[in-house]
Amino acid sequence: MAHMRPDTQRQAWGFGVRGILAGLALVLVAVPFGLLLFLVEGKWPPLMEVDDGARDGLHAVALQHRWFVVAMAGLICLVAAVGVMPVVFSHSRVAVRSRDARMVHV
Repeated sequence: MAHMRPDTQRQAWGFGVRGILAGLALVLVAVPFGLLLFLVEGKWPPLMEVDDGARDGLHAVALQHRWFVVAMAGLICLVAAVGVMPVVFSHSRVAVRSRDARMVHV
């Protein structure tokens, strides 16, 4: 291998290490997620029991505690206002700008 300057060699090592760590992180996230997806799609009975239990438990809490239902509805509104609406507005602004730009150039 040709002689490289120490700073260039250090950058190359850093790039390689970051690439390996990114690949490892991807595998550590993707494999469990893929397995979970496979189990959900296959309707694995133990997972279905957990899902049914969680559903029934949340339903029982909602029937007994009106405040829980109101809090969850408020949380949904908050997430929609903070997370979803800015995306919708930014996309609509881009669409209007591109439409206006086309009208000017016509």
